[in-house]
Amino acid sequence: MKTIICGAGQVGTDIAEYLSDEADSVTLIDPDIKLTDELNEKIDVRAIAGNGSYPDILQAAGAEDTDMIVAVTPSDELNMVICSVAHSLFNIPTKIARIRAPEYLGRRWPKLYTKGNIPIDVIISPEMEMAKSITRTLSVPGALEVLPLADGKLYLLAMRCKKDCPLINTPIEKIGAVAPDLHLSIISIIRSGHSLVPHSDEQIEEHDEVYFLIPSEEVAKAGAAFGYDEPTSGKIIIFGAGRTSLFLAESLLEADSSRNITIIEKDSRLAEAAANALTGVNVINGDFLEYEILEEAGIRQAETVIALTSYDEDNILGALLAKRYGVRQTFSLTGKMAYHSLIANLGIDVVLDPKAVTLSGIIRNVRKGFVKSSFAIEGGIAELLEIDISEETGHIHKKVGSLDLPKGVFLGAVLRRDKFIVPTENLTFDKGDKLFFLARHNAVKSLEKTFSGGLGLF
Repeated sequence: MKTIICGAGQVGTDIAEYLSDEADSVTLIDPDIKLTDELNEKIDVRAIAGNGSYPDILQAAGAEDTDMIVAVTPSDELNMVICSVAHSLFNIPTKIARIRAPEYLGRRWPKLYTKGNIPIDVIISPEMEMAKSITRTLSVPGALEVLPLADGKLYLLAMRCKKDCPLINTPIEKIGAVAPDLHLSIISIIRSGHSLVPHSDEQIEEHDEVYFLIPSEEVAKAGAAFGYDEPTSGKIIIFGAGRTSLFLAESLLEADSSRNITIIEKDSRLAEAAANALTGVNVINGDFLEYEILEEAGIRQAETVIALTSYDEDNILGALLAKRYGVRQTFSLTGKMAYHSLIANLGIDVVLDPKAVTLSGIIRNVRKGFVKSSFAIEGGIAELLEIDISEETGHIHKKVGSLDLPKGVFLGAVLRRDKFIVPTENLTFDKGDKLFFLARHNAVKSLEKTFSGGLGLF
């Protein structure tokens, strides 16, 4: 697979590095010649200087035989033009663009992104994706991540084990005895910043972040099993009135119109714009790091605080301050990887990584062939992949134990005619089974060979 990425910012560079392990070639385009020179030295991709909307630059990047173009420049309009030129002159099959302005994302213009108008196949809106992710997370008490799979028949959940978690010191194989009404499959554990593929005798420890698959009808019980039995949030305070905050407020009210939502924004223009755009949301113009403003917002009654400003340090300080006021659950938007491990130790509950959200959105649309769906998790170091058992993928009537799975791959669950099955070595595959694997990024290609005989996923 040949890929062109326009925009060599942090997101574009991360995507290029991620795909370079698998694609036949990855080319980055950016107008900053100093940056492209540095990237040619630092990472295993080709970087060229220029404007990605110029036909000559795209041709020099190999657009004539490219399979996919990803436009993630800072400009929505430039990303649209890049995809239009890629389509009309080079007929690039897959065109992905990051679009951020809500004016381009409304439901009023369904015909905007069509081949006859603006030919974008996949639109990635980091702010909208982040808002949806937070809304899902808030639907399950104690969750760090909530991801629906297989049309909502199966869910990936992530929970952090507090000191009073009933599962602490319990081997994974014995969880059924502690929580007999819960059917789950643990696929990964983050412990002290390191990701572990679990074994049956692995014990759950305090502070572990546990990723597990669970049937949809049991999601409501998952929080209590990990010691979180509080109701979902009623009063929510959001720090910052940027695009993500506006999308989030709308998403939260759409999910539950009875929620009490307050936004605090220091910039008077942003605060006024938010107040005009949102109905049923209290908007306060002020600094959320000031005592009087927090009291005015009702911080002592808040169950959840979500810090979504453009400044990592302000978000972290705001979330910590909320904890001192007794807020049960805090979220902090943090783009700097160096802060991520620090945040959990400080007591902030959920780290929101904007780059990981964008990467996950793109990965979902990159995998092809036998992979029916794919999601980047754990900040992009692993993927959750669905592969269906069929004549093409093989393994019909074979046992799980016969799979020669590469290191770093774990079969987490099987859906058989919508029934959730925790796989064992003796389970025999049926045609139509849906298999859900956790795979470290560097193991995805090896997993592909297990089910394709070497044919490309791309």
